[in-house]
Amino acid sequence: MRCFPFSSLVLGLLFSSAVAVAAGGVGLNTTRVIYPENAKSVTVSLRNTDESQSYLVKASLSADPEVFSAVPFVITPPIFRMEPSSTNLMRIAFKGGNLPQDRESVFYLKTTAIPSYSAQNSRLQNNSKSAMVSFATASTVKFFYRPAGLADDSESAQKNLKFFAVEGGIKVENSSPYFVSFQYIKVNGKTLTIADDAQVKMLSPFSSKVYSAKERQGKVDWVTIGDYGGYNIHSSVIK
Repeated sequence: MRCFPFSSLVLGLLFSSAVAVAAGGVGLNTTRVIYPENAKSVTVSLRNTDESQSYLVKASLSADPEVFSAVPFVITPPIFRMEPSSTNLMRIAFKGGNLPQDRESVFYLKTTAIPSYSAQNSRLQNNSKSAMVSFATASTVKFFYRPAGLADDSESAQKNLKFFAVEGGIKVENSSPYFVSFQYIKVNGKTLTIADDAQVKMLSPFSSKVYSAKERQGKVDWVTIGDYGGYNIHSSVIK
């Protein structure tokens, strides 16, 4: 069986017509990562729950969820093999740099897995160039850098959002230095239609966003996602 470098495989996958297959069972054991400023490093666990398939995994951090961009962090190891029914630990360390000190910064941790092939599968695939390799994105999660000494805490930030009636919708104001991610927002029991996009459903520090809504008065309920991936329920009255 002919071997290819990992980088060549990834480039080939991105620019070929090969059909991607799901990396069944490969994923991170968290929905978000918090990096405190004073930490020397943080560890992130990746699991392969497939009982028969091994994978070659590449991990990267970017400031953009869609396009790779350089960031002041290093991942060890950046490339590794995952055996069936196994767990691997990645260590992420801050290299230093000029990140804002008055608010959180958000990055995106992405893992890409390429399944290995048995000799029998390789012989079959040699007859089809389009099926030579396949890949799958195992997981992409938010990675928050949290400076020391920020006022209050992330849970208070989620609880203390302000809601205002404006033309065409509801304005949500975040006056804290923390990012706030929504699961949903309801006005008088009716769920607002919000695009199922991680960035649309996230409110940046010291910012506001207007969500389209027909009802703009009354009780508002919102559910946010906490530091450990759990849901926090809040309610207030629209001003």
